[in-house]
Amino acid sequence: MDTDDFDQDFTEHILKKEIILRSESKKELPEWLGQLVHLEIVRVRCPRVRELPLSLQRLTALTTLDLYENTDLKDLPVALGALVNIKKT
Repeated sequence: MDTDDFDQDFTEHILKKEIILRSESKKELPEWLGQLVHLEIVRVRCPRVRELPLSLQRLTALTTLDLYENTDLKDLPVALGALVNIKKT
């Protein structure tokens, strides 16, 4: 799923394994992202986002968290350290 509309009904994407979030203007990612527990790959292309939602810690199948182009991102939540399937590159 490739989306720039974070306000959409996410339930239609509940079984997706990959999501690409794009926005030049959004400053926050949606908390509902953590409800997409089948996600293995999350790609964020939102240069104004400053922090990631804590709900990401629920994505236990996550192998890739791609934050390329996120120039305003300051810190990663400590809780993301519990995601043992993330590949380090």
